[in-house]
Amino acid sequence: MRSSEEYRNALRRMKKNVYIDGKLVERDDPLLRPSLNILSKTFDLAENPNFKDLIVTRSHLDGRPINRFTHINPPSPIW
Repeated sequence: MRSSEEYRNALRRMKKNVYIDGKLVERDDPLLRPSLNILSKTFDLAENPNFKDLIVTRSHLDGRPINRFTHINPPSPIW
């Protein structure tokens, strides 16, 4: 799984598509930093045995370990 720094670097490389008050902002805009700080912390805690079971899950796409807080759940089957 990636580190918090790798997560932040990946966000910086993404195209801008976040709007705040109708204005297109960078992914590291000061208004987003508190949320990014919390998400980044989960990457650091993923290696801690006290938190690993809570933070790490497996990708439904390829089975790799990934951060649960950035995981997109697959759609449920319609019966």
